[in-house]
Amino acid sequence: MRLTESECRRRLTAARVGLLSVNAAGSSPLTVPITFAVLDRAGRLEGGFAVDHKPKASQRLRRLDLIARDGRVSLLVHDYAEDWRRLWWVRCEATAAVAAAEDERRAELLDALAAKYPQYRDVPPGGDVVLLAIDRLTGWSGADLVTGRPG
Repeated sequence: MRLTESECRRRLTAARVGLLSVNAAGSSPLTVPITFAVLDRAGRLEGGFAVDHKPKASQRLRRLDLIARDGRVSLLVHDYAEDWRRLWWVRCEATAAVAAAEDERRAELLDALAAKYPQYRDVPPGGDVVLLAIDRLTGWSGADLVTGRPG
């Protein structure tokens, strides 16, 4: 069953982890798990993530270079259950950009990340912040699936 936009917003906002897909010219899309926050700015849904302190080979991540070349991204959140009636997913199509240091949305997103993830309260992300302008939300739920078992 297709989810309403308001249900997509609710599930997206509550999700703890998402899969970010970034266009990689001449190659397969790059998909990575991210922690993220969602902001409702006067009815306009935005979101984002930050490069944090978890161990990485470099703070200059490939996903940032790819976003600089092509900001079109997709973010997928989902829940899997053996009872397929409980399955659901929400996908957002968005335009991503690294926030400038003076961009007020940067601080707002960092505050939202700290409110959502206790780890960021202890050690705030110090790397780049990527803002997502969400253009489209779609979602699906298995709530109406029939199990196929005899009655």
